[in-house]
Amino acid sequence: MDAAPFYAPTYFPPSYFYAATAPGLTPAPTGTTPYNSPTYFAPSYFYGGSAAPVTVPVNPGLPGADQASYEALLSLLRATGVFLEVISGSATQRGQAGADCYPLAVVTPQGWEESDDFDPALIVRRVTFAITVVVKVEDGSPRFDLLDQLTSAVKAVVDRSGLDGTCLSPLTRIRAGRYEYSANYPEQSVELQGEFSSLIDPTSNVPASF
Repeated sequence: MDAAPFYAPTYFPPSYFYAATAPGLTPAPTGTTPYNSPTYFAPSYFYGGSAAPVTVPVNPGLPGADQASYEALLSLLRATGVFLEVISGSATQRGQAGADCYPLAVVTPQGWEESDDFDPALIVRRVTFAITVVVKVEDGSPRFDLLDQLTSAVKAVVDRSGLDGTCLSPLTRIRAGRYEYSANYPEQSVELQGEFSSLIDPTSNVPASF
């Protein structure tokens, strides 16, 4: 059986609250609920007053709109051979990589927008993402030269890529980069802003073939 969360009234055993029944201690008066009793607070205090959590079923066979494109992007970065590890997620979660996995690349989805301004029969889906390139600073001096080299390696494989035929290759680009020092010394990084676009058939809500 799964353990109760720390804030659940069943998390602590009754002996935790009723230890006053031990020898030499005076128990609480009959009919009085001590403030630290698991019955002192109403269940709504712990569970927000809502009914049992409702689990919304997810169809595992339903593909994500950008899933294939991001998988192709990760494969391209790994194929450069310049990174010890390439991961997907928030850049702040890069601790999930190994302690010595430098240089490191983190791909972070950022957003998307759709428009039918150019062709009412098709929808243009524009997706933005970030690639955070992280290096280790050995002597405390900035490594802009290394970050610049790694940025060039990223641009060489990402710019104008069709991402395995999932998007319009002329519209895939790294648009901007920003150098930054990490609070986690000895890291230094550059955040690259990129985008790719695809055409969506509104009648089927799936990407059009390229």
